[in-house]
Amino acid sequence: MKGKTILIVAAITLGLGAVFSCSNKKEEKVTVFETSESKDSAGIVIRNNIQVKGSGGLAVKQAYMMRSNGSLVNDSNNVKVGEVIELRMLVDGWKGKDGKIALGGSENIATDNNQVALDVKDMFEGQPAIPLEKANIIRIQATVTKADQNFNYYLTKFKVWNKMDSTQTLTGEYKLYNK
Repeated sequence: MKGKTILIVAAITLGLGAVFSCSNKKEEKVTVFETSESKDSAGIVIRNNIQVKGSGGLAVKQAYMMRSNGSLVNDSNNVKVGEVIELRMLVDGWKGKDGKIALGGSENIATDNNQVALDVKDMFEGQPAIPLEKANIIRIQATVTKADQNFNYYLTKFKVWNKMDSTQTLTGEYKLYNK
């Protein structure tokens, strides 16, 4: 299968004020693919075979992937060249100081044959603290930019941590497949 190179938008977007919007685009129906959805008795919804774990009192309420048009990525996690894919997580339990929080975020993307496409140690390095309530929605975007190698999927590993409380971390991974 032909592979693709991924370019990651060099930021994780945080906050309720930065919720994904398609206001300039024609409204499209969002398709829900229930077979990839995992829902536990507490109502936590994890889609797209995303593996995510919180520590230090963090609880991931939802984790799923979307396309730039607002539609959900289906079970296959297939992506096309030029397509923006967003991992979105709804998280409760962040602890801040004086109503603020400083987060760190790392991401490593490698192919199934271990070729590293991206390795970012801290996407928020040097960023100021944000209001605590804006850390409830975490978004990480990736764009496939071109086809140039042979591999089947990208394994994306991510970590988001609280720089004010080292016990609080989110860690996880998911796969994106060539289309």
